[in-house]
This record gives sequence, structure tokens and C-alpha cells, in this order.
Amino acid sequence: MTGATVSNLLDKLFYSREESAKLFGVSVGTIDNLIERGELPFKRIGGSRRGRVLISRNTILQFSENLNRK
Repeated sequence: MTGATVSNLLDKLFYSREESAKLFGVSVGTIDNLIERGELPFKRIGGSRRGRVLISRNTILQFSENLNRK
């Protein structure tokens, strides 16, 4: 994800944990905690435990809206 900017990231349909963290300005660990607590829905591609975690743009936008309401 070297050299990616937030505006470039907004063009995607799905985001990795790292990209999601960059969009929210938090660590990957924080994203992992949100996923573990069920607060950030995700899809796992390529296996039940070791597959790649992807977060949809819609999920990112909805989560962001919910943060702004609090």
C-alpha cells in the first residue's frame, strides 16, 4: 500500500485491514479489535482462519457515519 493516499483509497470497493486503518487514522490493531468485537463487519476470502480480511466501502462509510453521530 506504499504511496496510497486517502483519495486513491476511496475508489475501491473493498479494503484490507491496513487500508481501513489508514482511512480511519487508527492502527491495524484497532481494526482487528473492532472486527473481533463484531463492530466492523468484514468478509474473509481464501479460508476460514487464514484468509484475507476485506471490509467493504459501504461498511467503511456506514461505520464512519455512526462515528460522526456519537
